[in-house]
Amino acid sequence: MVYTAFRRTLLGSKVCIFEASHRVGGRTYSHKLVAGKKKEPFTLDVGAYRFSPVRGSILTVRSMSLHVEVGLISGRKATVQVALDETLGTLERRAQVALGVRTGRLLDSSGSVVEGCVPIKRARVLNGDSLTLLRTNMVQVQASGGAFAAVLGDGSVVTWGAPDFGGHSSAVQDQLKAVQQISACRGGAFAAILVNGSVVTWGCCAYGGDSSAVQTQLKNVQQIQACRFAFAAILDDGSVVTWGKAEFGGDSSAVQAQLKNVRQIQASSGSAFAAILGDGSVVTWGPADCGGDSSAVQGQLKNVQQIQASYSAFAAILGDGSVVTWGNADGGDSRAAQDRLKNVEQIQATVFAFAAILDDGSVVTWGDADSGGDSSAVQTQLKNVQQIQASYSAFAAILGDGSVVTWGHAEFGADSSAVQTQLKNVIQIQASERAFAAILDDGSVVTCGDEEWGGDSSSVQGQLKNVQQIQACGVAFAAVLGDGSVVSWGRAEAGGDNSAVQGQLKNVQQIHASDSAFAAILDDGSVVTWGDAAKGGDSSGDMHLPGDVILKVLGLPTACYEPDCPAASKDFPAPFHFNYTAPLRRIVDAEGMPAGYVTAIDGMLKIIMAAGGELFLGANLTDVQPQANGTQLVFGNEKVHAKEVMLNLPRTPFLSLPSLRCSWAQDLPTSFFPAGSFQLGKSLSKAYAFYDDAWWISKLNQSAGQLPENAFMPVNTSEHIPVGIHFNDGPLRCDAQRSNCRGFLEVYYSTVNDEVLGDSTGKLPRLHAAVMEATKPLFEKKNATQPKDPPSLLVVGVWDRTGSGYTAPTKDTPASVDGILSINSTMAQAT
Repeated sequence: MVYTAFRRTLLGSKVCIFEASHRVGGRTYSHKLVAGKKKEPFTLDVGAYRFSPVRGSILTVRSMSLHVEVGLISGRKATVQVALDETLGTLERRAQVALGVRTGRLLDSSGSVVEGCVPIKRARVLNGDSLTLLRTNMVQVQASGGAFAAVLGDGSVVTWGAPDFGGHSSAVQDQLKAVQQISACRGGAFAAILVNGSVVTWGCCAYGGDSSAVQTQLKNVQQIQACRFAFAAILDDGSVVTWGKAEFGGDSSAVQAQLKNVRQIQASSGSAFAAILGDGSVVTWGPADCGGDSSAVQGQLKNVQQIQASYSAFAAILGDGSVVTWGNADGGDSRAAQDRLKNVEQIQATVFAFAAILDDGSVVTWGDADSGGDSSAVQTQLKNVQQIQASYSAFAAILGDGSVVTWGHAEFGADSSAVQTQLKNVIQIQASERAFAAILDDGSVVTCGDEEWGGDSSSVQGQLKNVQQIQACGVAFAAVLGDGSVVSWGRAEAGGDNSAVQGQLKNVQQIHASDSAFAAILDDGSVVTWGDAAKGGDSSGDMHLPGDVILKVLGLPTACYEPDCPAASKDFPAPFHFNYTAPLRRIVDAEGMPAGYVTAIDGMLKIIMAAGGELFLGANLTDVQPQANGTQLVFGNEKVHAKEVMLNLPRTPFLSLPSLRCSWAQDLPTSFFPAGSFQLGKSLSKAYAFYDDAWWISKLNQSAGQLPENAFMPVNTSEHIPVGIHFNDGPLRCDAQRSNCRGFLEVYYSTVNDEVLGDSTGKLPRLHAAVMEATKPLFEKKNATQPKDPPSLLVVGVWDRTGSGYTAPTKDTPASVDGILSINSTMAQAT
């Protein structure tokens, strides 16, 4: 409570007038208290405060209790009483008791976790407010633009989604213990605050995933704010530490001396920060055209209560209810509306405009007209406004009678004329980038805006009953019903279609969203995801086998297949697609050189032999006969019974074994590359050449990169053999560090090509000539002599996506050095 004016006025001898203005919970109240006699007692209740005059001209304040409504997602509610000198943690515990649940976290109306240690009198909780108690073992879920991070009940963290958006946290997994809270920047990084006040980061290094430069400063961190490309942490002494993209808020060195006693930080989506200090002043940094420079209004930024941000501007509400703006002219310049910006209670923003609700329920707008900055067409309707929601470029206001007024860009939800008669008794509105979804008091839903972005819910309208809450990603909506089930609509591949997981969506407590995926928290603490798999819509994990064997059982060192660690879904040419969110990885040796999959095979064989297994190398397996108590392996005339068997064989020869052939419904090929089986654009081939001198290491010192820039689009050569090289692919063996190396080089990986799969006669010298032709510029740049000796082996693998199932073609016995060998027998020779 802040007094801004108080005085006593005597009118004659019988009337006593007290005048006061004060702030309670962020609102300003002005009152004139009149008593018939000078000493006549009287009181005035305002919110949670009771005012009484004592001894003539002294005004005292007596603490009262707040009554807050707390509800579960199921709809069950209870009213909880708490005193002003108690904490939000006390309120949370009483809510758990009142609602009969053992665990739960309080969430405010925006879905953010309410911090338990904050005293009620300092929290933004008013008498009569409604909060949500989230029943779950999951403490917190946060989303970047393309990934999710969940804090579990034991303080550990699980991540999923695009690696370049923070979906892969394996590099810091051992540090993610006793995590209290997580912050995410939409650009692609996460920051976790641990119980001891330290911070662990991961995700896109340039956008804050790497905090090593400031790690020693990140101690006793209280809270972290994120913009799109950087983070800002408030320490317990009120100072601030920033990291991430320097020019987008990650470097605060220019204002570091001013960042003292910081109370809170706000960020624009265009990557600038604004910090409110304890004295109500403001410090800003980041791109000037995004609000990072407030020098033009610095003298006005006093007694700031709260700040709202658009993409490129800020708007601060002062203690007297006036507003100060800065940043890009689209929103940062409010001069045209300044004389009306008085007694402002709250502000909402689209990407380039602001809308302020005044204490009389009217609305003032400014900024880009097409983004909602001009509300003149609906100004007479904007009365008794209760709340405003914003899409990318439009506003939707709920009035006191439950009706809705929209304005801004029509294609972003501003045109609600088609459903205006249905917009009655609206209690809540949610927005995607281009559409709005309104929940009515009967639990039904009305939508407007771009159909593809969720503005048309007609396909699921019959299911949208008893809706409790709605969440939105950029292009779709998801509604939680009273029975805990979920209905979604909008762009199907980005979360609008949840049919694949519908059976799992039961007892849903809350939903979170990335740019194009959803994550639902169930009451048992589990998570169900859907939407764009590359953006967090698939939390099932990637390539558990053999990936888990390599990483968790064998503990082999690995490195990203590509140096920049892109998601596997992005590391493939169209029309092919790896439905994996983690980056492709390769096994490496102690020097970081490619070690090959044979390393994993060797490791598994050692474990099997240590457990009493027998190893048969070079044996001619002629049949596999399943039996009730195990399997019988037939090696010519010899039979071996085994309880468990691990076979590392190409699929086609394996399925050709007599006992399996008779039970296999598909026709098997009679040759390695049957005519018409492998279709251009639907089948891939991969070729490795074995060199006794790994010249790409010894002469070019090249262990990463591609040739050409996109090796999936191979270059043609005069030999009519296309070449596409991944220098980081193929196992190597060296006598010493990068000395006397020999091994495989991937020389082709693309759609099937007859020159790669055709007759092998004279293949190796021709292949070598083609590789030397393609790599000639690299040798010239290094002033190195090209090797003359051709590779001694060529290995070809084929992946067919037409349903045939042929992989890793091989021959029963090795051919001449000019032949095509099986990938397994060749790898064995390479060791």
